[in-house]
Order: sequence, then structure tokens, then C-alpha cells
Amino acid sequence: MQNARYLPERRLAEVFRDLFGVSVCAATLAGMSRKAAQAWRSFSERVRDLLASAQGVKHLDETGFRIGGQAQWLHVLSTPRLTLSRTSAQRDRLLEGIRGIRMHDH
Repeated sequence: MQNARYLPERRLAEVFRDLFGVSVCAATLAGMSRKAAQAWRSFSERVRDLLASAQGVKHLDETGFRIGGQAQWLHVLSTPRLTLSRTSAQRDRLLEGIRGIRMHDH
């Protein structure tokens, strides 16, 4: 919920209290988010490897935006069966090692 809705930990703690009557501190929520991100990393790397080697056309896109005042890029790589999106401080980073036909909106 927190990352999908871009809620700060403090606000999410309020949501838990208001909706469920559960008191959770912001530090606990931050720790839970870090732990989930670590578990997600290996899965997302596997999806990226599958996408990079997949047959057929691959769609790639990147959009610039800011996180905490810093310029970032949202990269999306997809086929009809798989989609991967992630952020990076570097542009074009998602394009490394991808074979086959690539569709991009240059």
C-alpha cells in the first residue's frame, strides 16, 4: 500500500491507526519496506533476464521525474506476457543486454 500510493511512513501509520485501530511506528513500516525490497530484488532481476532474452518485440520506455528532489528515470520494459518497471538515476540503464526487436518512442 505504501509504495503503490507513495505514502510516507508517518502517513501510513495514521492510516493503520484510523482504519484498523492498530498503532504502528513509522520506523517499523520503513523496516518492513526495506525487507520487502530486498526480497523483490531477485525476482525483478529474474523478470528482467527473461525479458532481455525473450523472443519477439519488446517495448521500452523511460520517463523522467524527481524523487526527493533528485532527477530519476522510470524505466519500463515489457512484452505481452511480462512487464518490468523500475527507477534509476541513470538514463538508458534498462537497455543494456537486451536482444531482439526493441520498440521505443525515440
